Amino acid sequence: MDRVERERRHRLQVLAGLTAAEAAAAVLAVVFGFLVSVQGRHGPLPADVPEPTPAPPPVIQAPGTRDPSGATTQVDGVLP
Repeated sequence: MDRVERERRHRLQVLAGLTAAEAAAAVLAVVFGFLVSVQGRHGPLPADVPEPTPAPPPVIQAPGTRDPSGATTQVDGVLP
């Protein structure tokens, strides 16, 4: 009976060791899966988002002057 008891204890110890390793792997898999799913649903994580570039200020054109494209602006509704 003593031999059977030792074998049973040994099996339980081996099973407990495997269970701890499997539990750690499962926790890591769940955390990694959660992070991947969050990034997939909401786009890149905040550290990966590039800074927006500010828009250049608008160019105010005086009537009758040429804009950068070479077109002349209207003066009182009449083209020069």
